[in-house]
Order: sequence, then structure tokens, then C-alpha cells
Amino acid sequence: MGKYLRNCYKDYTVNLSDYDYSLPSELIAQHPLKDRSAARLLVVDRSTQSITHRSIADLPQIINPQDVLVTNNTKVVNARLFGVRTETGGQWEGLFLEPCAGGGWLMIS
Repeated sequence: MGKYLRNCYKDYTVNLSDYDYSLPSELIAQHPLKDRSAARLLVVDRSTQSITHRSIADLPQIINPQDVLVTNNTKVVNARLFGVRTETGGQWEGLFLEPCAGGGWLMIS
């Protein structure tokens, strides 16, 4: 994967190696659980600096009115492209993330 991220509105550099880590493929969920309430939940207690593993069914007993609940609603778009640069013959890989206004794309290359 490349080293730069292009924002639809402003160019800036991101070192993607900062996000590289080893994750065995068997640990990546391919399908949602049949019983969604059995989904795993990582709970961080900032007052005790403890981390516990619970299930989403425990959420009503865990959360307090002043707590912040952060959710992740991301999806993977099947838009990976492989190519060869005409000038150098170098290989190119791009992952198109989402369309931008004006016809461009947010992408990682």
C-alpha cells in the first residue's frame, strides 16, 4: 500500500505505516453474528485505567449518562485497482474509498 492519502478538499501527507500491524485473517469477522447481542465489547474504565471484555448485551448496565459512546459504521468498498505506470513500468495499486463532489475520489494509493 502507498504512503499518502489525498483528501477531496485539501492535500496532506499521511504515513500509512503508522497504521500497519499484524492481524491474523482468522481474527477478522467476515459475517455478523447471528445473535447480535453476543457481539464483543471492549470497556475502558478511565477512573481505574482498567480494560475489560464484555458483550454488547451488557451495555445498558455499563453506560452512565455522562459517558460517551463511540460507534464505528464503516464499510469496505470493493474498489481496489492494480496497474502499471506508463512512464516507468512501476506497479501501482489504488484503493478508491468514496466519491467526492466534482467527480474526484478519496483514495489511498
